[in-house]
Amino acid sequence: MRLNYRLFDKAKEHKISISIGYAELTSDDRKFNTSIFVNGDGKIISKYRKIHLPGDAEPVEGAPFQHLEKKYFQTGDIDWKAFRWSGDDVKELNDYSIGETGYLPIVGQLICNDRRWSESWRVLGLQGTELVLIGYNTPSDIKDLDGVQVSSTEESKKMAVYHNEICLEYNTYANCCYSICSARCGNDDGKYDMIGGSTIIGPSGMILAKTKTEEDELIWKEIDLDECKGTRNRIFNFEKHRQPDKYKLICEQKGIIEPKPL
Repeated sequence: MRLNYRLFDKAKEHKISISIGYAELTSDDRKFNTSIFVNGDGKIISKYRKIHLPGDAEPVEGAPFQHLEKKYFQTGDIDWKAFRWSGDDVKELNDYSIGETGYLPIVGQLICNDRRWSESWRVLGLQGTELVLIGYNTPSDIKDLDGVQVSSTEESKKMAVYHNEICLEYNTYANCCYSICSARCGNDDGKYDMIGGSTIIGPSGMILAKTKTEEDELIWKEIDLDECKGTRNRIFNFEKHRQPDKYKLICEQKGIIEPKPL
């Protein structure tokens, strides 16, 4: 595992926790798109390896832009496991507890394309996750990447931003949590414009804070974890309303199987 430990030192120096994404090379030569959570003492306390890899394992002939994540990374072998963040890094500075439980958030991590799949969020939601951390790179020009038909680069960017936000807003709402969504911005490799648009979203699905430009920005929002209990106890009371025995097709079937004509 190759990491920039200077970031760990900074986390320890400032008593903050950080979530970092990186390309992981394991000791047995496996490659993963990975995210880790580093506590305020500079130690890794959680790791997640991306499961929903977009695109193809080999270039598609004639396509001007390619998603080749499957070529460079393996499907993650660490599931969406939430963890209870002790919050030791901030308790040294602030003598208080957050939320009725007296703990800091139950945290889960997603990476980029995971945010588009409701299964990712629901697995975290069923663990009571209160804070979902997501990092993603999304290009502005999606005409040849995701199958959406658009007529211009301008329309392409609007559609990319719309699809990004609708995924984040709905899944945050439907899983009764907050999400911290950090986007790559600017021009990647001098060739590809990224949509940016980092956001903080609340349990209502509303955006509470959002970057305003396509340059580096810092956004923040004071949040109340008890807000997660509102929808969790009512409209999305999983224990009361979910019907897992009716959802078997989701786990038993991978691709689409259309019904036969009547």
